[in-house]
Amino acid sequence: MRTVIIYFGVIIALSLGIALPLSAQQTENNSKSETHTFIYRGEPIAYALQQLVQQTDLDLIYDPAILPDHAVFVTAKQKSPEDILRLILKDSGLDFIQLSSGTYVLTTAPGDRNLKGNLTGKVTDRRTGEPLVGANVMLADASGGTATSPTGVFKIPQLEKGYHEVTINYVGYRPVKDTVWIPANSTTSLNFSMTAEPVLVEPIVVKGIQKRIPASRSFTSELSATQISRRQSLGAADALKSMDAISGIDFSLPLADFSIQGGGSGDHQLRLDGVPIYNPVSMGRMIGAFSPWSIKKIEINKAGFSAPVGSQLAGIVNIVQDVSHAPGSQFLLQANSTDINGRFDHHLDFDDGPSINLMLAARTNIWQLYQEPNLKQMFQNWDRLDPLLTLHLFQRDSSNTIFKARDHSYDITYYDLHAAAQIEHTPFHQTRISAYHGKNRLKTNLFSKNVALTTQPTDLYYSIDDYDWSNSMVKVEHQWLVNARLDANLSGYITSHSFDHHYFLTNNQRANIFPFTYTSTARQELQEFAAQAMETGDRNAMVQSSAKMSLNYSATKDYTLSGGLSVTHLDYRFSLSDQYYNQARSDADSFLIAGYIQNDFLLSPKTSLSAGSRLTFIPSRDLVFAEPRLSFKYEEPNTSIGYLSAKLSGGIYRQFINQFDVSNVGPSSLVPSLRFWVPVDYTTDVPKAYHLALDGLWEPSQNWKFQIESYYKWIPSRLTLNYHKLSAFPMLNRTSAFSKQQEFINTTRGYAYGAGLSIQRTIPSLNMELKGSYQSSIARQIYPSRFGKGYQPLPSSQPHQLDASVNWKVVTNLTFLLQWQGVWGRSWGFRKAYYDYLSIREARTYDAYSFNDPGNDTLPRYSQLNTSLSYRFSIGASNLQLRMDVFNLLDNQNVINRWLSPYKDETGDISYELRERTMPGLRPSLSIKLSY
Repeated sequence: MRTVIIYFGVIIALSLGIALPLSAQQTENNSKSETHTFIYRGEPIAYALQQLVQQTDLDLIYDPAILPDHAVFVTAKQKSPEDILRLILKDSGLDFIQLSSGTYVLTTAPGDRNLKGNLTGKVTDRRTGEPLVGANVMLADASGGTATSPTGVFKIPQLEKGYHEVTINYVGYRPVKDTVWIPANSTTSLNFSMTAEPVLVEPIVVKGIQKRIPASRSFTSELSATQISRRQSLGAADALKSMDAISGIDFSLPLADFSIQGGGSGDHQLRLDGVPIYNPVSMGRMIGAFSPWSIKKIEINKAGFSAPVGSQLAGIVNIVQDVSHAPGSQFLLQANSTDINGRFDHHLDFDDGPSINLMLAARTNIWQLYQEPNLKQMFQNWDRLDPLLTLHLFQRDSSNTIFKARDHSYDITYYDLHAAAQIEHTPFHQTRISAYHGKNRLKTNLFSKNVALTTQPTDLYYSIDDYDWSNSMVKVEHQWLVNARLDANLSGYITSHSFDHHYFLTNNQRANIFPFTYTSTARQELQEFAAQAMETGDRNAMVQSSAKMSLNYSATKDYTLSGGLSVTHLDYRFSLSDQYYNQARSDADSFLIAGYIQNDFLLSPKTSLSAGSRLTFIPSRDLVFAEPRLSFKYEEPNTSIGYLSAKLSGGIYRQFINQFDVSNVGPSSLVPSLRFWVPVDYTTDVPKAYHLALDGLWEPSQNWKFQIESYYKWIPSRLTLNYHKLSAFPMLNRTSAFSKQQEFINTTRGYAYGAGLSIQRTIPSLNMELKGSYQSSIARQIYPSRFGKGYQPLPSSQPHQLDASVNWKVVTNLTFLLQWQGVWGRSWGFRKAYYDYLSIREARTYDAYSFNDPGNDTLPRYSQLNTSLSYRFSIGASNLQLRMDVFNLLDNQNVINRWLSPYKDETGDISYELRERTMPGLRPSLSIKLSY
């Protein structure tokens, strides 16, 4: 019996030992062989897993804390539970393992142990909805930050999963602080709106060294719309001349021509919405060529600017047209003593479609209706035959004549048309369209009498000086945020410029007109002869078209990689065929293919590094030109003496389209030079410069700001005109025109260095802002075949400049402004044509004057004090502003340049008297602005 029991026990044990593994194997096979159907349409992953376990009895365990905020979109038809689990976990950052027992365990995917997400957003004005460009977005733990793009968009990738505190700052707006949730393996996109708060003045912003802006951004000074409209010139707001408030910008008094940090007048480029404009001046270069009420801001890139900005020896100025985002329609009308400005804005919203913001603006002069007395008097004082230049043109050696103007006439016409539209498909997807057309015409007619100092007969002279400039541009730009790390910009533009100039000078002897005395009949006959004989002229035309694409990739919150590629086609014509020059002509087209790459690193919360380079390929030369650039920034936000920041930048800079100024030899010309643009051809060097710039910022408190800038530039290759070959002396006359640039252009070298200090003080209790600045700039170059072999200052050089201003909001609607400027050390004291034409005549001196050393021909100090008072009040839904300006309040006789006038001394010999061309004295001006 015992044996039977043992026997059956062994049989049962063996049976159980065999049955159990067979049962487990059968269960496993059944689990893999049975199929199910699941459809998930955006359900949370926790819900999807719960449904899977309940309906399939899948043995699944996991820690709920590792589940990400992941939505499941899965269609699984007749799939095994394991396959369905695999589909649910796809793109979630999770994976699974199966234990020997058959249990499934969820884990984080390899390489994704640290769950991260991305933050993107847009910053706008709370009232108008306008994007705020350059707003500072920073993480509270200082682990990263960025600035908003031209569309107000920002992105910060690779943030730890969880809550993050974000701070947004923008000048003139109340700071915004918010806490945002960053999910793992996903992107949070938010809109932030900021509320404007009253400020005395929108300050000049130097982006490269401003608080909390990464140093990877280029060193750029900015002028806001308020600053642009505040600066007055000739009785009107002037967008270009408003840059006079920026350290490092020097204007050629009294013109709207300027230079940047010791550069020549052709060493920079001016752009409108990123498009080159090749004649940015009006009224014979007296004022800027843009309606100031169409401009949102002006960006000035100075020494050490970064690779994405472009290629230019000295700097690049970009004027940005304004597009209002206010709802409905708005209208503005402004009038002053020289022109009338108008602007219209309209906002459109489409159901289930984009929103469109449109701006139209125009400016036209009123010279035909009202000739401002002070301006007319200034033109008459300047518009006279210069004795030395007149004799130079007629190839006479006798200088025994002076000229008296008998009759002046002026035809001044200019107008500007602006248009801009912004189409917002989504907050992160926009299209912008810009357009501009400007026309500028100046014509002067001068009838003069030659008063002989000896017994020579009296001559009658008649001169015509006629200029016609025009500019047009159209640009389309598409910007979109591709994903949480990448944003893209695709644009194309076409810009055109044309210039025609005619100058003719004759007298009654050449025209065979008698008598020699002044009569209306003689004047009419001389005018008709001059108009018919004016066969030649100077012309320049440029049509430039370009397509560009740029990408910005945020690899991490500490590293951004940017790149771009552009293809530019240039079709240009140039003809210098005035009767007083040797002819020079060029008619061709060319291509430029340029690309850049930029790396921006946040090395630590206080240290940033930017490294990049431009590469430009010129097919006609079969050469590639590289321009590496580097910048380094360090800041100490909280020290015992306040906020401190410094930036060191530099690199190599090239210039592929060059501006040349042929000094106007016309003895009665109001425009000092004939300006034309041509790309470099294969016969000349491509200009090259090395920059090194150091900038600093110190803010001991919110009401004090000290800013310094310093720079050094070495220019081993710069192009300059050869006036020996251009001057039409008999021994140099040619039967064919110059066709190669090397025939009338020399390569030279130069250098520039300087420093500036600006101080800003705000007194909130008085609603007052005080500003002061000093800048020193030395710029020199060699002039081949002239002035010896040493270095001479550039004509635009202003070694010392002081500026001071007071802006006081007396009461809510009443503002008082006081501005003073002083300039010391200007050289090239005579008319530039003296140095370019008279200095190269053989052994020619005029008493003690030879014009062979422009650096020692210095001018007296320039000093001007301007003041204005503006009052604004409401009339129903409209706003009316009245402004009274007084220019040159102290009535200083500021000298622009000098000229020589012959006279007979006591011994009967001919000597020369020094005369001066001066700016107008005390001059009041009234303007009115209506907006609704």
